[in-house]
Amino acid sequence: MSHVWPDGLPLEVVCDELGTPLRLRLRGGWHPVAEVATRWRVRRGWLRGGRWREYVTVATTGHLLLTLARELPAGAWTLLYLHD
Repeated sequence: MSHVWPDGLPLEVVCDELGTPLRLRLRGGWHPVAEVATRWRVRRGWLRGGRWREYVTVATTGHLLLTLARELPAGAWTLLYLHD
């Protein structure tokens, strides 16, 4: 069963110099990212000046498929979906 956090669950994420997630802390443990499945950006609130939000779907080495989000340019990461 998939889990959804509409407001996002705060996550600690370690990224490379391009902002690509390398590992994340979830449920008290670190999960290395095996693959970035998709990555996209959306401009939110463009009528009020706009903010960019980046979404990344990653697969971990422990076989979790997660969709993460962060406000740009360098906002905190949140977990939106845990896919099954």
